[in-house]
Amino acid sequence: MTMMSEEIDDLATDNDLFAVDMSASIENNKRTAVRYVRDDIAAALAKKSMLKTSEFSVQLIDISSKGALVACPQKLAINKKVTLRLSFNDGKEFVIAASVIHARNAPEKQYGLKFSRYNNELGEHLLSSQSDLIFK
Repeated sequence: MTMMSEEIDDLATDNDLFAVDMSASIENNKRTAVRYVRDDIAAALAKKSMLKTSEFSVQLIDISSKGALVACPQKLAINKKVTLRLSFNDGKEFVIAASVIHARNAPEKQYGLKFSRYNNELGEHLLSSQSDLIFK
């Protein structure tokens, strides 16, 4: 059974419409980076106050090359500028400027961090150093 050229044109038109619909939904999705769930990365936040800079450990909940979700005992203000220090088991370390963009109460306080720039090197290292495939 062969398809006639009109049927092929109809299929191409249907596929073109589908592609347009998909691109519209992708534009609405602001999460364009893969988020990794990792428990093998040590994380610490540094925040500046008027007189000093304090650094404290945080629990990394998930991370991407664009931002991270952390749980932390310290109170952080929305739009607060912070520095996230990530230490991997292989000795690689990243120090990344970020802003607090949202907070939510869970069993512990959680904060969404947006990195000041897209970090390709971090994204590549997250992918190459993972041992379990857990994505969010």
